[in-house]
Amino acid sequence: MGVVTEEYIHQRKDSGQLLDPILRFHEEGKAKIRAIIQNYRPEDRDNLGNGILIEYDIHSRQPKHSLAAVREESWRVRKPLELRENETLDELVKDCIRLVIGDERMAAFAPKRPLMEMGLDSLDLLELKTILSQRLGWELEPTFFFQYSTPEAIARYVDKPMSTTGTNIIEKSVSAIGSAAKKVEGKHSYEPPEVTASDEDIVAIIGMACRFPGANNIEEYWSLLHSGIDAISEVPPTRWDIKQYYKSGQLQPGTISTKYGGFLEQFDQFDPNFFRIAPREVTHTDPQQRILLETCWSALENAGINPETLAGTQTGVFVGIFSHDYELLQVKQYDPQDYEAYFATGNSASIAAGRLSYFFGFTGPALSVDTACSSSLVAVHLASQSLRNGECNIALASGVNLLLSPELSITFSSAGMLSPDGRCKTFDASANGYVRSEGCGVVVLKRLSQAIADNDNILALIRGCAINQDGASNGLTAPNGLSQEAVIRKALSVAGVSPSEISYVEAHGTGTSLGDPVEVKALEVVYGQEGWRSPEQPLIIGSVKTNIGHTEAAAGIAGLIKVVLSMQNNFIPPHLHFKEVNPHITIDRIPAIIPASGMEWQKSASGLPRLAGISSFGFSGTNAHVILQEAPVLAPAAAKVERSCHVLTISAKTEKALLELLQAYQAYLELDSEISLADVCFTTNAGRTHFEYRLAVVAESNQQLRDELSAFATGKETVRLVSGQQNSNKPPKIAFLFTGQGSQSIGMGRQLYELSPTFRQTIDRCDLILRSYLDEPLLNVLYPEPGKTSPINETAYTQPALFALEYALAQLWQSWGIKPTVVMGHSVGEYVAACVAGVFSLEDGLMLIAARGRLMQALPQDGEMVALLASEHQVAPVIQPYLQEVAIAAINGPQSVVISGKRQTIRLVVAQLEAMGIKTTPLQVSHAFHSPLIEPMLEEFARVASKLTLRRLKDGGFFVHRAILLRLVAKSA
Repeated sequence: MGVVTEEYIHQRKDSGQLLDPILRFHEEGKAKIRAIIQNYRPEDRDNLGNGILIEYDIHSRQPKHSLAAVREESWRVRKPLELRENETLDELVKDCIRLVIGDERMAAFAPKRPLMEMGLDSLDLLELKTILSQRLGWELEPTFFFQYSTPEAIARYVDKPMSTTGTNIIEKSVSAIGSAAKKVEGKHSYEPPEVTASDEDIVAIIGMACRFPGANNIEEYWSLLHSGIDAISEVPPTRWDIKQYYKSGQLQPGTISTKYGGFLEQFDQFDPNFFRIAPREVTHTDPQQRILLETCWSALENAGINPETLAGTQTGVFVGIFSHDYELLQVKQYDPQDYEAYFATGNSASIAAGRLSYFFGFTGPALSVDTACSSSLVAVHLASQSLRNGECNIALASGVNLLLSPELSITFSSAGMLSPDGRCKTFDASANGYVRSEGCGVVVLKRLSQAIADNDNILALIRGCAINQDGASNGLTAPNGLSQEAVIRKALSVAGVSPSEISYVEAHGTGTSLGDPVEVKALEVVYGQEGWRSPEQPLIIGSVKTNIGHTEAAAGIAGLIKVVLSMQNNFIPPHLHFKEVNPHITIDRIPAIIPASGMEWQKSASGLPRLAGISSFGFSGTNAHVILQEAPVLAPAAAKVERSCHVLTISAKTEKALLELLQAYQAYLELDSEISLADVCFTTNAGRTHFEYRLAVVAESNQQLRDELSAFATGKETVRLVSGQQNSNKPPKIAFLFTGQGSQSIGMGRQLYELSPTFRQTIDRCDLILRSYLDEPLLNVLYPEPGKTSPINETAYTQPALFALEYALAQLWQSWGIKPTVVMGHSVGEYVAACVAGVFSLEDGLMLIAARGRLMQALPQDGEMVALLASEHQVAPVIQPYLQEVAIAAINGPQSVVISGKRQTIRLVVAQLEAMGIKTTPLQVSHAFHSPLIEPMLEEFARVASKLTLRRLKDGGFFVHRAILLRLVAKSA
């Protein structure tokens, strides 16, 4: 810039433009260069202290949104182009460029070379637009060079067929807007996509978790969005000394143009013991890796998946990660001797994904993705592709970003990318850059068919997605509108939907004066084609960056989670900082609206599911677009009979953490009094990892559960709640003990039969097998109809009924993960124990026990059994003379013995024992089991037993038994 004098400010180039580039910029913006203001800036000695008065007509700059404005301005008329004699289009474009950069700089010219690579800056491009518009005879869009970035591309654009006159173009455009409503309701001319999304291609989102500025979890994130909260704050001292780096006004090298950002709370708090990281290692580990561990754990819990159950499974990990500030901090602070192996693993981007797979034990793909600002949405795309290709069965897609060191903020400030006032004013006329922010988001993905089969809680569907690259655009970091159009079209094609079906777009929307127009222009071309939509059903466009800033590598996942929550809550949150539309954006062309105050997200009148698009564009040139569909309405699985009570189980690794978790459940239950108690309790039992410190509560209602938790928190004792500590990391050794006759009753297990599918299916299977051996069906024996009797106390039915019940109980316990180390049995229970241990099959076991009951039923009923409170040593001498008719049937404890035998002889023995002061209790049995009176059936019973297929127990197997089974197993060895 020359010295500011009256003569200088009015000097013009041969092209007629002002010589000074800054003044030329303002004149191109319809401003008038009025006069010199003397002594306006005394400190500016180079310009004699002079300033310049520049006048804008504010009224003329107001945006026009009416249909008349579309007729007047939005549809440019392309006049017939008049070329000079022997001039080609390529020469016309080249000549215009020469006028801007001069002959000396034309050495860098090449037809296929992007303009910015030739050295043209933003002011040069503005001048070139004016010159080209004058030569062509029509006004070019402000974003023109971000779509047509090389001389060759410009010439090809100009060379497009112009057979339609300007008047016809206007009439056709206005007519299309007027008839759009009819076309939306009826058939449209959208060509069927080549690739459509089948059910196998659709991916379900089944879990989410996040941490963003002002929100530590999903619930807080939605509250922030719904309330229209601006979460931006000044840079906290935990990051860097803003006084040292911040410089307002004219930027100086090494300074930052803003003192604002979006920051996480307690980013440095982490439990290394929980995630099995040694103290020495954790100090070298990037907090981004730590937050990913925490957030992925929360996402799996949100999905109702116990993280421990995924060890060894084909679960994939896809992490979007960009910054490496923690590494920069360590480099600045460390001496050479401070570096060790943990520095490499703690700061490697690849380890961010690898550490997740290592900790959880996943064996599927693990990728860290760095495409700058599009990283996390690219991660979602790659995760979806991996699921569709069968490389993994579950995928965790995520993005993370932390601002820990000032270097990148200095760099972005020098590039003019950051907003001085620290706000993303997306689509607004005052947009002046973006504000950097932190965050982490994770979504858990499954193929839709698998999610339905697994009865997962489906939050939303990824119908389709696509990624592409800008290629040789107008500069390495410059946006490319044509590439943005292409990636959106591809995502729509993959999803198998038309642009008219999309009702909302979550824009990349960084809030830059040029980036926003380029993005909206791409949306206009794809979603605003003739007849797609009416002004009554406009496209809704918003960006979460107005709430939380630009979370960079986590930006795409932040937008994705926002849209899922918006679909769930039927509300599109307010788009903040929007007062006046950017003059280079004409949203009426789509037509579209910006939800400045938030709005209801209405269901489609046709009943079709709502669809949205999410965009994310990286400054490296990689673009991503995802088509999201609201979750299908699936009928919840309902039990035939509602269980009367439920058990809530919670656990933690420390006593303090257990109390904090209890308080979290209290708060959660207070949020919604109508929440399903059954669902909450099921998730805590089946969808959570169980740690050392444990608490269990039995409750019949939400209120009772809240009361019990409150009682525990205040130190009150209650019979419905139990807590304790598991003292060993080893699995407990569990024994199953199966009882014998005398414990049976009509209706035993009825409630389990009605409520538990596993128990019911096992009893039904036993009933089917026993129909070949019993005259009365097992179900009639166990659960007779009202008014009917049951033969359950006849030993021919008692024994099969007890066997079936005990076997079904064992299957139920094992289905819950309660597996025995030892199985033991008494009488009938011995046979159940053998069957559970795998000595013989269920079919053989039921055959054997049915034969045992039938043979015993046929014996004379002249025996008795009596329980004695005495030791074996006291009883044995008394029965010694009667061993042919009496025997000790059971030794249940040191002072608990049962004798069995012929009725008359038993009464003689009992009289003698009572005379010795021993207490006796007759048992209600039909026969003298486990006595010599049973011997007549043994021959036939052995014949039946010989039909069994017996299996040798493996080393380390479990089985304790005695009596005839011991001999049978010994013979098979």
